[in-house]
Amino acid sequence: RLRAAVGSVEVLQPAALLGRSFDWDLLAVATGLSDDDVTARLRRAAEHRLVEVEATESGDRFRFRHALIRDAAYGAVPKVRRAELHERVADWLERHGGEVELIGYHLEQATQYREQLGRPDPELALAAGERLALAGKRAWRRDDPRAAIALLERSLALMRPHRLDIHLELELADAYTVTDQQRGLELAEAAARRADAAGDEAATALAGTLAAEMRLQTGRGSLDELERLAHEALPLLEAGDD
Repeated sequence: RLRAAVGSVEVLQPAALLGRSFDWDLLAVATGLSDDDVTARLRRAAEHRLVEVEATESGDRFRFRHALIRDAAYGAVPKVRRAELHERVADWLERHGGEVELIGYHLEQATQYREQLGRPDPELALAAGERLALAGKRAWRRDDPRAAIALLERSLALMRPHRLDIHLELELADAYTVTDQQRGLELAEAAARRADAAGDEAATALAGTLAAEMRLQTGRGSLDELERLAHEALPLLEAGDD
């Protein structure tokens, strides 16, 4: 059916990167085609029952009629093209006030495809991680620890190979204390080891202190240990204006 809809592939493949449903404006950005071309090709795809109009509160969107159609269109896009399209969409969303989580998603996808192609881009990975971290912090502030954990974990997976962010590591550990205290403790201790390996004394002290507090909360630590580590950490943190 994709082959039969002559001319519609140029819009269906980029649309597949946007998800099962997609906005016309964002699709036009992804394709780089003129407005008339996008409209004509979408109409052709609709005539072949590949997509349909989906009414929403914010206006009409388009939707692949079946997930398999979207999967087939997505699978036909070369990885190098996928990376380029995800970056293009992320750039447009950033310039037009798009949701930071969605921006992070597209940058994350671009990062992963570049890595699979043997063309890693550390700056792109950090940009993706920073957006997902911001989305994770917002989820934590609105008392949604599960969303915060998922977003912070994705963020750190992107950032860890390139940069130590001890505060982000500890925010993830803290978020886990709501759902899994043992996992939170393990993450705090791992962050302390990571900081120590990086030679960052202040970060090591900060993570060690939080880990001690978590051990105390779980009945496996002592107040003396926590006070000692906090006392040792204080001058290091003050020296770093932390």
